Amino acid sequence: MRVTPFSYLEQKDVAAPAGGPWTPAEINTEWWHDVSDSSTVTLSGTTIIKINDKSGNSYDLLQEEDTAKRPSLVTGASGINNLDTMRMDLECMYVNWSGTAADHPSFNMFFVCQPDDTTPTTNNAIIRRGNSNASLGGTLRFQSSGLAGFWSLNTGDDSITLKSSGILSPSVNELLMEYDSGTNQSQLRAYQDANKFSDWTNTGIPNNLTDDVRPVIGGAYNSDTWGSGNFADLFEGLYGEIVCVVDTNITTDTQQKIEGYLAWKWGTEGNLPTGHPYKSAPPTT
Repeated sequence: MRVTPFSYLEQKDVAAPAGGPWTPAEINTEWWHDVSDSSTVTLSGTTIIKINDKSGNSYDLLQEEDTAKRPSLVTGASGINNLDTMRMDLECMYVNWSGTAADHPSFNMFFVCQPDDTTPTTNNAIIRRGNSNASLGGTLRFQSSGLAGFWSLNTGDDSITLKSSGILSPSVNELLMEYDSGTNQSQLRAYQDANKFSDWTNTGIPNNLTDDVRPVIGGAYNSDTWGSGNFADLFEGLYGEIVCVVDTNITTDTQQKIEGYLAWKWGTEGNLPTGHPYKSAPPTT
């Protein structure tokens, strides 16, 4: 019998203020997958079949393209911060989010993960979409030289600045892409545990968002068209929670609340930079 884990407030022995803890339910999320919420996880034994989208948009996390690559559920001390966690051993899942539904020029994504090796000999993708130009605008992955990736716009590609030192695990990793239609400029910011390590602006709109290829969590899809090719850049390690917010130039307040919520829940609050508003306590409503 599986037992639902204690909340992160109970684990940290922090008394919830009268308003209660803040969660992404307070904002409009595009997709939100929380492995620790057992009510959203469909299992066959310990194999994860599906994780329901808590945003209400039904952009579920699943793996039906290659069922041999379904990850497993680990619990207790085997997970991150003693919470139910997804274990990937060269396995991956994808978000059921594609076509016109995924046509958003601005999107902001937060991932909780713990790779087995932060400098692996082969690429371990945190997120990637398809091959070459259809990569959801880009990819973020652990590789032999550190944490890095690339971003694709309709005017060309750019690299995400390499984070080769101070790589933390487990960690909250962020990709924030904001497009300004008035100036035809896209800005990318990449963070690990609220510490920014990449920041650039370039001309163009994120590329190929309307392609049929879904965002792959813990891997990449080696085709620009869903239904052919196979998965690569497969992740080895643990995955806990994913939050995606679209169609907004995300405010600093919202960004920091998501960072604080995820950090305190998954036990990475000690990695938050000095001066972060949730360095000493999680956000509340």
